[in-house]
Amino acid sequence: MSRAKILLNFYLDASIHVALAVLSLTLITYSNIGIVLKKEVLYFVFFGTIWSYNYIKYGVQLRPQQNDNYPYGNIIFFLSIISLIVSAYFFSFLNKNTWLFVFLLLILVGSYTLPVTNKGQNLRSLGITKVLLVALVWAGTTVVIPILDARLQLSWDLGLAMFQRIILVLILMIPFEIRDLNTDKPNLKTIPQRFGVQKTKIGGVILVFCYFGSIYLQDALSNSLMTQKALVSILLLCVIGATKKKQRKYFAAFYVEAIPILWALVVIISEVN
Repeated sequence: MSRAKILLNFYLDASIHVALAVLSLTLITYSNIGIVLKKEVLYFVFFGTIWSYNYIKYGVQLRPQQNDNYPYGNIIFFLSIISLIVSAYFFSFLNKNTWLFVFLLLILVGSYTLPVTNKGQNLRSLGITKVLLVALVWAGTTVVIPILDARLQLSWDLGLAMFQRIILVLILMIPFEIRDLNTDKPNLKTIPQRFGVQKTKIGGVILVFCYFGSIYLQDALSNSLMTQKALVSILLLCVIGATKKKQRKYFAAFYVEAIPILWALVVIISEVN
């Protein structure tokens, strides 16, 4: 395996890519809602995503087992521990209302891996519930935390921003759900297992139109925001159209999760200019 491929695999396996995606969505929230940027929130979100995702993927050991496929297992472990410490430090800069909400998110993350039913199941093994949980955690992290920390009063547009972010994450999860048909156990009853690949993709297309259409419900709507979400919606439709049961290795894990990153880059460039 080439060094470039090892670095790419480490970048993905260590949850750095997904952390950048979550960070990007948080930046987009600051830009779209017009909140003064707080770097401590961004640092908390980024490093908190790294250790929490590694916890979900690898368990309390925070690393994959060291072998030929994962020669960097120990590095992921130390990166996760450092990220946990750094996120705890920046957590102290958030206000108390945000602290309570973060604890709620941590409970949801814990229920994703720890048994919560009489049969010893966790929410990760409950198909549709798992998808909704991930969407709620992502939306809570990237929308609610910036809003709470800025002490904004709840409004129609802020509630709509939360709704739109949930829909966006649900759409982004469709390629992953279809990809995992090859490995998911039949009793998980995931959305593609219940409805099939084609109906799942049709559902994704409907969600994209709901996502874009909901912007017309906003009280404050700028041409810039409309253009951003139109371009993102077109990209999402392309991704859903290209999604197959048999995917290239990096299709979902790299390209799909890069959509928020590309969006954030467009926002940054447009604001600089």
